Amino acid sequence: VSTQSTWENKLNRLNPQGARQLVMESSAREAIQHAKEEFFEGDEDSSLQIKLTQSKLLRKKAEEDAKLLENRIKLLQLEEKRAMKKIEETRKKAREIMLLKNRNQEVQRQKEEWRSARIEEEIKRNEMNKAIRDQLKTSVENNRSSYLRKLKQEVDSIRREKQVSTSYYTLSFGRTTRRHSSTIKSVKR
Repeated sequence: VSTQSTWENKLNRLNPQGARQLVMESSAREAIQHAKEEFFEGDEDSSLQIKLTQSKLLRKKAEEDAKLLENRIKLLQLEEKRAMKKIEETRKKAREIMLLKNRNQEVQRQKEEWRSARIEEEIKRNEMNKAIRDQLKTSVENNRSSYLRKLKQEVDSIRREKQVSTSYYTLSFGRTTRRHSSTIKSVKR
């Protein structure tokens, strides 16, 4: 008895529902065994009574078994509902994670496109600025060379005019000087 009660206590700690079921089954078996022992000691009329009692006990045992099975089925259904609820929650979380991941990938892709567009825009702007600088440099060089040519032409023109006027002046002044010098010589004489 002490071994059985220790065994029952251990079962109760591990699984109270299963322990109750085993205790009920063992008590039903013990009751049937006890009924058999009592009635076998009597006469043959008592064998009919034994059969009746056995059938009652078997019916009672079958009802208890049915009730235990019904409880076990309900427990399993409850566990199934919990498991399905957890599975659905996990699926929902997985969908949320996938949506978040897709959204993050889209944001990353847009940032990358924006960076690429800025880089392309910067490259185009640099090329355009370089073309403008080259054009300005060419224009400045052309204007400078044009200005230098014009200035050289003006200088050449001024030199020619100066040469012409100097030669005219020398020619004119030289004649005047000769005349004048001849007049001066004649005065001195």
